[in-house]
Amino acid sequence: LKVNDAFLSGGHLYVRHNYLRLRGWPYPGFVSDLLAKHWVNRGFAIFSVLAELSIGILLLVRRRYARNVALILAIAVHGGAALLIDVWFFGASMIALVWCVGRQSLWTGTAPPVSKSVSKSVSKSVPTPASGRAD
Repeated sequence: LKVNDAFLSGGHLYVRHNYLRLRGWPYPGFVSDLLAKHWVNRGFAIFSVLAELSIGILLLVRRRYARNVALILAIAVHGGAALLIDVWFFGASMIALVWCVGRQSLWTGTAPPVSKSVSKSVSKSVPTPASGRAD
């Protein structure tokens, strides 16, 4: 939906920002002046698409730093959308989803491995068969 010329041109955001400005949305003065420029809205549109695609890629990387960067991008994009274009309904759930998916294994649906000290104490309490072969 967002990866098309109509959205990437910034036109949708430009119209939305100007509508909100006319309705009295509480933009600070300098922000209001910036959002009145079409090229700024085009930059926001391109950034949002690149950030959304990056979030998905970062969650596939499966490293803690990648999850943290994905979470920061999700907060930037969806928090920014909430504050700048009055879209509140989707942002919080998207941020929570990025946090939860980042903590789960994409392939098995299980949580990431726990630290070695915790796994050692758990393995000591789990009984194991006396022999590894079937009788």
